[in-house]
Order: sequence, then C-alpha cells, then structure tokens
Amino acid sequence: MWTAMNKKAISGQPSADSTNSRWFTKWFATVGQRTLRSGFSLTLLLFPLAACLLFAPVSCGGKQAYVSPSHISASELNQKAGTAFLRKDYMKALELYGEALRINRSMENSDGAAVGLINIAAVYREAGDRDNASEFLNKVLEEKDTGYAPVRLAGAAFLKALLFMDLGDAGKASDWTQKARAFCGKDACPLNGKLNNLDARIALARKDYAAADAYGNAGLKSNRDLDDPEETANSLRVLAETGTRSGRFMEARRRFEEALALDKSLGSGPKVRADLMGLGRLSLKQDNKPEALSFFRRALVVSESSGDGEGMLESSEMIRQCSTEPGKN
Repeated sequence: MWTAMNKKAISGQPSADSTNSRWFTKWFATVGQRTLRSGFSLTLLLFPLAACLLFAPVSCGGKQAYVSPSHISASELNQKAGTAFLRKDYMKALELYGEALRINRSMENSDGAAVGLINIAAVYREAGDRDNASEFLNKVLEEKDTGYAPVRLAGAAFLKALLFMDLGDAGKASDWTQKARAFCGKDACPLNGKLNNLDARIALARKDYAAADAYGNAGLKSNRDLDDPEETANSLRVLAETGTRSGRFMEARRRFEEALALDKSLGSGPKVRADLMGLGRLSLKQDNKPEALSFFRRALVVSESSGDGEGMLESSEMIRQCSTEPGKN
C-alpha cells in the first residue's frame, strides 16, 4: 500500500520527497470514503491543541505569554487539517496532520505528538483504512519512552474500541472501553461522556437494554454538563434506539426528535440521516407505514445531497421494504 518513505512522511518523520500528496492519490481511490454507520462518531479534533495558541501572545489566563513560532505553526496546521477533514479531503488532512506531528516531535512536544497520532488515526478510520488507523494508535499505546498523558492513552483506547465496533465486534470494543476508563480514571475523565455513549452502543448490540439505558443516561448527563451538543445528540440517539427496540415508543420519538434538532443545528448530514432513519424504523414498529416512508424519503434526500453512497443504499432499501412488506419491520 505505502512505501517506507510515504509512511515516514505521514508519521512526521523526515522524507526526501517534498510532494507528499502525490503518493496518496492512487491509494485513496482504492479505499473510498467511509460514511459513519455506527450512529456516533469521533469528534473531529478529538484532542484539539490549546485554543489559546491561536491567539498569542495572550495566554488562556489573560496574561502576556510567549508562544513559540513552532507551536503556532503546529496549531495552525492542525486547524487547517480539521477543515480539510470536514471537506472529506482526507489526503490533505493527513498531509497537514503529518506536518504538525513532525513539528511537535522536533521540539519534543509529547502531548502535541499524541494528539497528532490520534487525529491521523481518526482520519484513516473515516477513510476506511482500519489497519493504518490501528497502527497509528499503537504508536501512542505502545510508546515506552515518551510517557504520554493518561487522557491521551484513553483517547487512543477509545478509538481502538470504535474500530472494533466498526467490525461488529462488541466484545473487543468493550475490552477497549474498559482500558480507556482505566487509563483516564473514573470521575474526572473528560472522555466519560463519549465512553458512556460507546458502552451504551455496545450494550444495545448485545440486546442488554437495561445497560444501554444506564450508560446512555449517564452519557447524556455528562455531555449536557460539558455542553457538548454533538455527544449529547449521540446520547439521545442511542437512548432512542434502545426505546424503539424495547417498546417505549413515545420516549423514543421524543429522543429522536431532540437529537434531530441538535444534529440539524450542527449541520451534520450523516447524523441527520441517522435520526430520520431511526424515526422511520420507529414508525414501522408502530405500523405507520406512510409516516415511515416519509422519514425514509427525507433520509434519502439528505444522503443524496451529501454524497453519502451507503446512506442512499440503506434509505432506498428501507423505502423498498416499506412499500412491499406488510406490518412491522
């Protein structure tokens, strides 16, 4: 897939090739773009570098503070990489994250390096390249000399759990959420909301609806306390799906509608589609096929407009089933 030189380039190591983007084009064409299927996602910049770096020389506490040009450059590159990620320009995102990683390693900024490695892994996951995603996470989890902060180790473990959920392996995903909790600590961990959402999704996959409710509600409280609208919507969605499967239809509808409103405000097409699909399936459970068809058709429009191939296939299949099959789905 990659040459050794290519991997050095994206790992933040020196390379003799100054055109890092060209090698990626052929590889990316074979991988394709990956749409979120699990109903939740990794926040774009899982661990963004301190925002105050962008507003030097004023520190976060309001006092004058010196911020080196290298720190500023790395921070700006990470911001540009995040923008490229939003555009689904994964090639550019990897190139920019790789350069930021190189800068952070050049000044032994271990925290910035951990952030970079995790963000690169997140890009690979979105591009559908789980092998490289796992490899970059291992650079954080297996590092013996640097001593990355526990929250960074927890972040890498969290993303490992997502990779296993992508494969439908709830058991291994659960193992990695427990490792993430062990790294981060129980009470003060900033990832508690994300971890609770993921554990709720794992419990739902196992049809353990009581556990899914418990984790989902814990995640909802944490994410609301943190004022994190994306993860709040994720909590609401998994609670809605749990309610749908366990027959609590009124509660499920309220949760889906609240998630949908949040996702619309965030401009998240894949999440809007997921909410609409959930509402459609809920309507089918209630034997309301005309309403279900309306939701599925809306989901199809969202998928078509955002270029979501998998979403289009899923929406179209549900429209077909709803049009031809009687009764509940």
